[in-house]
Formats: sequence, C-alpha cells, structure tokens
Amino acid sequence: MTRLLDTFLDLQPELLLFARRYLDSQDAEDAVQTTAMRIAKVVARNDIAVPRQFIWSVNRHAVFDLLRRRWRQKRELVSRVALETLPDTSDNAGKSELAADVWQALDAIPPADRLAILLRFHYGLTLKETANFLGISVTSVHRRIAKAIDKLRNALTPREE
Repeated sequence: MTRLLDTFLDLQPELLLFARRYLDSQDAEDAVQTTAMRIAKVVARNDIAVPRQFIWSVNRHAVFDLLRRRWRQKRELVSRVALETLPDTSDNAGKSELAADVWQALDAIPPADRLAILLRFHYGLTLKETANFLGISVTSVHRRIAKAIDKLRNALTPREE
C-alpha cells in the first residue's frame, strides 16, 4: 500500500469523529467513504507532499458537500410543499372575485418569483428569512419580489379598450 492509503487508514477513526460533529452516523460514514474513494483516485500520484493534510482537506470537503446536498434537498422539499399547499384556484366558490383573480395571477408568474412572494406575504417571512430560505441575497429577494409585484399589477390592472 502507498503512504497515502496507510495514512488514510490511520486517520479513519478521527475522520469519522469529525464527520459525526456535523452529520448523523450514516451520513458521516458516507462522507468518510467518499473521502476514501476520492483518495483512491489520486493514490497513484506521488506529488502529494503532506498526505495527512491532504486527507483532512478531502474529508472536510466531503462532509460539507454532503451538508450542502442535504440542505438543498430540504429546501426543495419545503418549496414543493409550500407551492402544493396553495389554494386551488379552479374552485373559487366562496371567494371574492378579486381574491380569485389574485390567485390566478400568482399561478401565472414563474415559480421562483411566486415562491418569493408567498414566503414574504402569505407566510409572513422577513426579507432576510426569505433570502436564507431561498439561498440567495436579500437584494435578490427584493428584486424578485418587485418583479413579481409588477407582473401581478399588470395582470390585475383592467385594460381599457
């Protein structure tokens, strides 16, 4: 075995402990396994001067990659649920005509803009909370909401013929 693989095997328990600080046991094991696979790809290279430092760097990246992936999956799931729980605009019985028009106009704008509007005004999140949820800057949320409001305004403004 090479020096890199020997070093990995020596560090494996410590790498797992590090991963468990951020992930549950199964995900931590997956991160260490990913580390092993990434190291195996470069094992033939002899230009790694400090194997210990290289292995820790690879493990750290594997852990944080997994964290980002889980966060994205969670955000996408919540977004889908938020969009799926909108009132059904096809059945407007008992709603005012204006409310029905607003929901129809919301259905017509792009999903990203619709989600920003809903999080901000329907679910009552602040701009900062909305930005954190969407994973974008507050400025981007502000622009997205302004663009969506313009589209809603245009859709709801009666046109003179």
